Amino acid sequence: MIACMEMKAPILQVYRSKQDFELERKNYPRQLCFDHFSILMHRMMLQLCRNRDHLYLKIYLYVFLGFIIGGTFNDMGYDGYKSIYNLGFCFTTVLIFLYIPTLPILLWFPEVLVLVERECFNGWYNISSYFLALTITKIAEQVSSR
Repeated sequence: MIACMEMKAPILQVYRSKQDFELERKNYPRQLCFDHFSILMHRMMLQLCRNRDHLYLKIYLYVFLGFIIGGTFNDMGYDGYKSIYNLGFCFTTVLIFLYIPTLPILLWFPEVLVLVERECFNGWYNISSYFLALTITKIAEQVSSR
């Protein structure tokens, strides 16, 4: 609730026409999406080189799960009566390789969400160029971790 109102400088609504907004928008120079992409790509590659925690986490997860799955399904392929275990091994391996790369992204995303909202909504770059640079960087990270 409002306890008091300042009478010397009350809050007034400012009405602006659509033409005023269009004129204001035309004064700024347009930048290409490729420029945004190249700047973001360079920044994300620097961040990847400086902070390798996610890369190390992924490598440790692959090694750990390799030992766990290898120990669980050891010598199952030599016995014909245990053919269902071969199917379980294939299914488990596919699930591991599909979901393990998303774990560091899920841990990293809440930190970056606030930064992306602030930078994109301030008009520093487009969201499409950000996600394109993010995808290319994550592909490079996947290739380097295997």
